[in-house]
Amino acid sequence: MRGAELANYPDGCDVHPHCLECPLPECKYDSPGWYERWKRGQRDEKIVDAISDKGLLVGQVAEEHGLSERTIMRIVARYRNEDVSNDGHEG
Repeated sequence: MRGAELANYPDGCDVHPHCLECPLPECKYDSPGWYERWKRGQRDEKIVDAISDKGLLVGQVAEEHGLSERTIMRIVARYRNEDVSNDGHEG
């Protein structure tokens, strides 16, 4: 089998069923730390949107995501601090 790849590996993962069509800029298996931070960031954006845009209560969001209310409050505070540092003023 000249020129054939000898490795036998599955195509895809829980992110996308086909590696070559995956929307991630980097493979989750090549850099697991990056992927975990990315997933956490995606989750945190949903949390902030649920509270600020949808008007859900901290307790509701905490229960939905399986986190403590204090963790939800820290996530929201972190996003508020990032907005202030990115804009140069409170928004």
